Amino acid sequence: TLDVDYRRQALAKLKAYLKANEERILSALTADLGKAPFEGYATELGLVYDEINTCLKHLNSWSKPRRVPTPIVHFHSTSKVHPSPLGVVLVLSPWNYPVQLALVPMVDAIAAGNCVALKPSRTSKHTSELLLDILSNVFPPEFVCGFPGSGAMNDWLLEVRWDQIFFTGSPNVGHAIMEAAAKHLTPVVLELGGKSPCIVDETANVKRAAQRVAWGKGINCGQTCVAPDYFLVHERVADDFVRQLDACFHQYYGEDILACDEWPHMISQRHFERVMGLIEHRNPDATVAFGGRGDAGTLRIEPTCLRGVTLDDPVMNEEIFGPVLPVITY
Repeated sequence: TLDVDYRRQALAKLKAYLKANEERILSALTADLGKAPFEGYATELGLVYDEINTCLKHLNSWSKPRRVPTPIVHFHSTSKVHPSPLGVVLVLSPWNYPVQLALVPMVDAIAAGNCVALKPSRTSKHTSELLLDILSNVFPPEFVCGFPGSGAMNDWLLEVRWDQIFFTGSPNVGHAIMEAAAKHLTPVVLELGGKSPCIVDETANVKRAAQRVAWGKGINCGQTCVAPDYFLVHERVADDFVRQLDACFHQYYGEDILACDEWPHMISQRHFERVMGLIEHRNPDATVAFGGRGDAGTLRIEPTCLRGVTLDDPVMNEEIFGPVLPVITY
């Protein structure tokens, strides 16, 4: 892997294999999350292609030694930085973007000359099985290998010493990974969830704000770590914002959103029940401005706007990770 040409060939081979299996990949995303092929390509596969192309474009310049300034105490020597691989990198990927968040860090690690161990989420069953199949067909196992997820496997992976760990997922699991990595002083890259606020003040173009919010929250049915989570809206524009938001969702997904093939579904029964619980368990003064329905058979939940919630409501005490939009006025 120290040979840059070897890395280039590996990335090109991966891209070609993905291209040849696009239909299988997009079908797996539909099976796991209900993503329509366009959304699967736009938010997952297309981003992987873009990452590969970027790495191939810059790989030569990134890997070359470069001159850097020398501290005066080392006069009169010269200094260079020689980019070199860390070693064996572990990628732990989540279920919400199971292709993109597995392959993008893997592509980066390969481009930097590392070997990679990838463990996709067992929750996104169809996509994860396909990813393991892809890795075994594209790479020799001593270069890139995949591990199926299980409780015992997860424990073992955190006991092993790695040279770098990439993890995308919940803060709770992030704590455990960082604790395990600390035993070996292993560097970690953690992308964790949170409650991303969206602020709409009285000067906003309310229609444009609603269009963008409906797009950002609608993608993957709100199961995105950077989706707008809750909304701080000026009281002068709050009613108009909610009306426009309702109209935008129906413009994008039709009159009966639960029957729309373009509207994704929750990943599992457990997450469906959790998000429906956030809608139902609210303070007596909170109301459903629009939406509120769920279909347990398809695991789809309507875009649901809640008004009158407080900071003590369950919906404000955890990352929603679903199509619920609490509006708090100020």
